[in-house]
Amino acid sequence: MKWFTFAKHFIATYYRTLIVILAPLLLCPIPIALRSSEAYATYCILIVAIYWIAEVTHIGITALLPVVLFPLFGISSAKTLSHAFVSDTSLLVFGGLAIGVAIEKWNLHERVALRFLTIVPPSRAALMLGFMLITGFLSMWVSNTATTSMMVPIILALLAEINDIDERNRRLSQDIEMNDATNIDGGIFNEGFDPHANVTPDPDDPDQGQDFNLTLPKIDNPKTDRPKKKGVRSRADRAALLAVAYSANIGGTGTQIGTSPNLVLAGILSELYGPEHSLNFATWMVYALPNAIVCILLSWVWLESQLWV
Repeated sequence: MKWFTFAKHFIATYYRTLIVILAPLLLCPIPIALRSSEAYATYCILIVAIYWIAEVTHIGITALLPVVLFPLFGISSAKTLSHAFVSDTSLLVFGGLAIGVAIEKWNLHERVALRFLTIVPPSRAALMLGFMLITGFLSMWVSNTATTSMMVPIILALLAEINDIDERNRRLSQDIEMNDATNIDGGIFNEGFDPHANVTPDPDDPDQGQDFNLTLPKIDNPKTDRPKKKGVRSRADRAALLAVAYSANIGGTGTQIGTSPNLVLAGILSELYGPEHSLNFATWMVYALPNAIVCILLSWVWLESQLWV
C-alpha cells in the first residue's frame, strides 16, 4: 500500500500542475477530429472553464488565455480581442473600483458622515435624510453593495448611541417624577415634622408602645404609569437601515459608474447608434442626477410617514 499512499500524496501536492498539463491533452481529439472554427473555439473555452473551476492559476491569468489561444487557432485576431478586453466600459469599471478602494483606504465615508453630524439638527428625521444623501452621493462613485457595507456599521453605531441616550433620559425623567410625587405639598409628612425625632413614651397613654402600620396611598402618575409603546424604537431603526439601502440603490443611478447596468446601457447605445449618439459622463449626470435627488427625498418622506402610522 506504499505506492497508493505515495500516489495520493503526489496528486494532493501537484494536482494543479497535472490539470494544467492533462486538460489540453485530453481535449485534443475535439479540434483534431472536427477541424473547424467552432471546434477550435469549443476546445479553448473548455480549457478556460476547467482552469477556472479547478483554480489551477489565478482567475485573471485564466481570463487572459483567450487572447493567446484565439489568435493561435485562427478564431479571432488579437486586435479584436483587445477591444473586448480593454473597452471604454471596462476602463470605467476599473476607475470606479479604484475610487472605491481609495475611499475605503482613507475612510473618506466616515469623515463625510462625521462631518455631516456636526451640521444637521439633532433629530431622527434630519439624521435619516442626511445619511440618505451621504449614501446616495457615495453610491454615485462606488457600487451599491460596497456603499451599503460601508455605511451600515456607521449608522448602527449611531443608532445604538441614540438609543442609549434615550434610555438614560427616560430613566432620569422617571426618577425625577417619582421624587416629585413623594414630596408634594400637603403630602404624607407635614411641614416641620421630623419622622426620625426621638419620641418619649407617655406612661399614662394606653396606646403607647403598640405597633401600627401606615399604608401609603398609591399616587398615580399619568406619564410613568401609562403603557409603553412596544416596537417604536426597533421600527425607527429598521427605517434607518432601509433608508441606507434605498439611497444606495437610487444614488447608483446618478452616474455611469454607479452601477453595472448603467455601463451596459451606455455601451449598447454606443454600439447601436454610434459614438455621436452615445451618453457620456456629463450628459448622463444631467439627466439622472436630478431624478436621483427627487427619488431620495420621496423615499425619505415615505419612510418618515410610515413611522407615524
